Amino acid sequence: MPAEKKPTTVPVGSLRLDSEVYRAVTQMAYSQQMPVEQMINQMLKKQLVSQELFRHGFTITHRETMKTLTGMLSDELIVEAAQSMKSSLKEMVVSRTGSASPTIQQFFSSLASFMDLNGFPASIQTDPEDGTVTVNVRPNISRKFSLFLGESLRVSLEGMADVIAVDATDTSVHVKCTPKAG
Repeated sequence: MPAEKKPTTVPVGSLRLDSEVYRAVTQMAYSQQMPVEQMINQMLKKQLVSQELFRHGFTITHRETMKTLTGMLSDELIVEAAQSMKSSLKEMVVSRTGSASPTIQQFFSSLASFMDLNGFPASIQTDPEDGTVTVNVRPNISRKFSLFLGESLRVSLEGMADVIAVDATDTSVHVKCTPKAG
């Protein structure tokens, strides 16, 4: 994976915030022990990701609702539903990256933003010896939701990587793949 770019800052004129918004943001920043400016920047980044997801038909759903709904489905129906996500996920990545053929690194960067927005701890590691990429996500919802997420990743990676394994547990999903050359 390429090294993270160091963020640059750009002044935005004399940006003014509503006093109630400023108070709420200040309280959040204080509780998380970070500067208000950093909190606002973090919030704006998440809002940009949210808007991109909404534009591609995604919505906000409560965890318990997802647990209940996926719990009602057979594994076969969950896999079928995940396959229907393929075009939506790829379109989102294409839109976020501005590239009709995003690289696997761009895909994983978009994935990391999506997981962060949902509060799903995620790690993406590349084995330096064989180039195998392992994605670990902890949605902590249910095995069936993890299966849905893992299968969604499997079908979305088609053309970019050969998926070696998808392992779904009650709390997490692990996807192992080998990126395709070029």
